[in-house]
Amino acid sequence: VIIPRFVSNIEKFFKVLYEELKDKKILRIEAEKGAKIENKAYFKYDEIEVLLNGRADLLIETDKARYIIDFKTGSYKDAQLIFYAIMFYGSDNSLPIYSTAYNFWDEQEAKNFKFEKHLIDDLAEKDSQFKELLTEFFKNEYYVLPKKSALKESAYDFNEYYRYKNIIPLEKMTGDEDE
Repeated sequence: VIIPRFVSNIEKFFKVLYEELKDKKILRIEAEKGAKIENKAYFKYDEIEVLLNGRADLLIETDKARYIIDFKTGSYKDAQLIFYAIMFYGSDNSLPIYSTAYNFWDEQEAKNFKFEKHLIDDLAEKDSQFKELLTEFFKNEYYVLPKKSALKESAYDFNEYYRYKNIIPLEKMTGDEDE
């Protein structure tokens, strides 16, 4: 039932991508791209080295811009997209960076999608803020839990999506392997 919807939305995505890239020279395309570590730490504090790690679904570099695209079938956090940009490019502002999540489940996504809405402004400043955050974290002798007021309850309803209440508890499962 869901396959035709995904196929249709993937086709729409490629049309959106074509329109964005048709006048640009593509220098590099990589799918499921992890960070380039090259035995070099992203950040060092005292004797602690920090390596950034993660995986973007699609990375495209052109002569005019860079694109980091993460495919989704549900919601996402903007902070993840900024993290990817910092992970791949650090403070390098030499070309614009568009970091976006593209939802294959949402049939309206292609109609409203514009890469311009996903431009990361001043990556160097965001990278600097991230390094400051890391520095403050390492300065503390112990990890400090966030205040309860800073925590947000998830709106995700496990029961609604997976009907968890109908799963048989492990201790009530009986019988042999043929059953």
